Amino acid sequence: MLPPAVKISSVLARALRLALVLAVGALAAIAADTGRVQGRVFNPATGDYVRNAEIRLVGTDRVAYSEEGGFYQLDNVPAGAASLRVSFSGYAPATATVSVTADATAARDFELRPAAAGDGEKVQLSSFVVSGEREGNAKAIMEQRRNMNISTSVAADTFGDVTEGNVGEFL
Repeated sequence: MLPPAVKISSVLARALRLALVLAVGALAAIAADTGRVQGRVFNPATGDYVRNAEIRLVGTDRVAYSEEGGFYQLDNVPAGAASLRVSFSGYAPATATVSVTADATAARDFELRPAAAGDGEKVQLSSFVVSGEREGNAKAIMEQRRNMNISTSVAADTFGDVTEGNVGEFL
């Protein structure tokens, strides 16, 4: 006859094995009913793909951020219709509904447009000369927003032309 301590540990080990098998089965069932959404975020005004744009699965707390080259990917998206919302500072949010199939990848690319001045109102500008691209500030804000640590990002173009491109002269 086995001592009582051995009987209890044997029963406990069997219970733990059963719980593990059930948990793995539940995770497999969840994964079977999900798919993936991937794509790119593009800015047609500049002709560049956008890094650090926020791609949110509407109705959940699931978020992805576009990487270098504008690529993004959301894993374990429930099968069926999924609504996505892309946002980037200074641009109008873009939304789309994607059909997600279990164990498959749905592709959806987005184009960002500048935020409008107001309810269909046109913005009239006087003539000016464009001497450089000034959207570095928006990129710096999104870089700061995505950073896991406390940081402050400032675009160099915020300071305008640096004398002869020499940072030492600027400082």
